[in-house]
Amino acid sequence: MFCPSMVHILPATSFVIVPPTACRHVDVFFLADVEAALVMALPSYEFEVTIDHPQRQDDDFFVEPNGVVSDIATIEKLASALARFTDFGPSKMIH
Repeated sequence: MFCPSMVHILPATSFVIVPPTACRHVDVFFLADVEAALVMALPSYEFEVTIDHPQRQDDDFFVEPNGVVSDIATIEKLASALARFTDFGPSKMIH
């Protein structure tokens, strides 16, 4: 029998990051640079930066955590780290 109190929401420990198609010159070096910036900004998380994802978008980074991110500072650091790799501001990138 299912009981709502049995559901535990786990905090995120990793993210899948998918650069937008609008990013110019996406190659292995770009992906490595994005990952390095993210690890530097958020060292307690793991990151997989890939272009091979069905949710790849034209103008925005697609960010998929593996759990709940409840700390606004984490989201702000993530957006700030990704902002330097786009022509957009950090407020437009993460939906």
